[in-house]
This record gives sequence, C-alpha cells and structure tokens, in this order.
Amino acid sequence: MFDQRIWLIGGTQESAEIAREFADRQIPCIVTVTTESARSLYPPSLPIRVGKLAPDDLKMFLREHFVSAIVDASHPFAIEISRLAIAIAAELSLPYLRFERSSITGEPSLNFLV
Repeated sequence: MFDQRIWLIGGTQESAEIAREFADRQIPCIVTVTTESARSLYPPSLPIRVGKLAPDDLKMFLREHFVSAIVDASHPFAIEISRLAIAIAAELSLPYLRFERSSITGEPSLNFLV
C-alpha cells in the first residue's frame, strides 16, 4: 500500500512555507510548479514536478502520485490551474483547500472550497 499524498499547487513564497511545514511534519506531498526557478523555493526532500499540467493529464497525475487531497497555494492570477483543481476535486470527491492572502489583516488563511 502506498502513502496517500497531498498535491500542493505551488509557485509562491507562501506555498514554499506550507511545503516546509509538510516536510517538517513528514506529511507526504507532491509539489507542482510551472518554472524551473520555482523549484529552488522548496525543500529538496520533497518531490517537485516542474511544468504546466494539461487537463487531459491531471487524472493520471493524481493516480500516479496517490493524491488524496489538494492544497492550492498558487498565485492568485493562476486561475487556470485553480479551476482545474476545483473541478477534479469535485469530480473525484477530494478535499480541496485554497490558500488565500487576507486583504484586511494581511494574515494568510486556508479555506475549504470543496
């Protein structure tokens, strides 16, 4: 039996902080980023996938990495991947958490959307 993993949609400083927390707590995850330069933000002990995920490849990606939940800490303008993640989470009944920066207090938060 393989460990279930969290898919952390990254590319932001906040996502790197979340990834470090996961690594420190030994929470299995797979991080995705779109650029090679973003890889350096994350602990080397975590698996990192670099490149854009095509909609047709998403289910295979989730199966290959035994994803059981999604944490979306992508950039607020990364609308396409967030929409894809929300849709696949709903379709597969996976928990989806969206990290959002608070516009009032400046304090970040995780919000359940699915």
